[in-house]
Amino acid sequence: MTRVCSPSVRRWRPRSTGASFVSALATTSILPKAARSSSSIPAPYEMQLRQARAQVAALKAQIGLTGRQVESQGSGAQAAENQVQKAREQLKYAQDTRERLEPLVAPGYVTQQQLDEARTNESSALAALGALTKSATQAHQAIGDTLSLEAQLQGAEAAEALAARNLELTTLRAPFDGVVVGLQIAEGTFALSGRPLFSLIKSDAWYAIADFRETELPRIAVGDRATVWTMANSERASGDASTAWVQACSQRIRTAPICPR
Repeated sequence: MTRVCSPSVRRWRPRSTGASFVSALATTSILPKAARSSSSIPAPYEMQLRQARAQVAALKAQIGLTGRQVESQGSGAQAAENQVQKAREQLKYAQDTRERLEPLVAPGYVTQQQLDEARTNESSALAALGALTKSATQAHQAIGDTLSLEAQLQGAEAAEALAARNLELTTLRAPFDGVVVGLQIAEGTFALSGRPLFSLIKSDAWYAIADFRETELPRIAVGDRATVWTMANSERASGDASTAWVQACSQRIRTAPICPR
């Protein structure tokens, strides 16, 4: 029967590539849970994040400026529409004047010159209306929007989030209390993403693994206790990790954490 007593080991791998900066670490260093250690020099990633944030801020400012310009353009278009309406009224007045004077020329109540002046005023009003209508159309067509800038802002915000994530990946956090072993990288060494830097051995719990013959499995039940001795000291059980719960499932014995006294 094979028995193995082993701790929980987590190999730390950097999630970003760059010059390493494993701060205040050495083999046998003790790391508390949630302790941080920089796996890569964060300066380039911090600059990338600042650059992304500056781009987002610039686009937000540009959207605000463009929005005010759009409002101004809308006001200009409205003013042009008002001018068109006024020109229509002037044309209607000129047409009414000409129609009123035409029947009065033959009886001699008005002169031909007065009628000609009325017709000239009508032609001028019609030309002014055409020119103002074109100007109003151009004013409406010139009204912009911020849709393009808003789309660019979404891309910049995504780039900012990615830069923040890359900066976060330069820091490793201990998932549990443990001891550092196998540290074989020095400060300044180029670290590759996914390549282990060191291992962290969990210091507050060990696991006992034992293989049993199939004929012995029926006599093992969930909740049975097992006493564990270490090979380094076989005369007595380990002081603070001597008892383990044995868990059985079907025809397989699963690894169980050693329960401290």
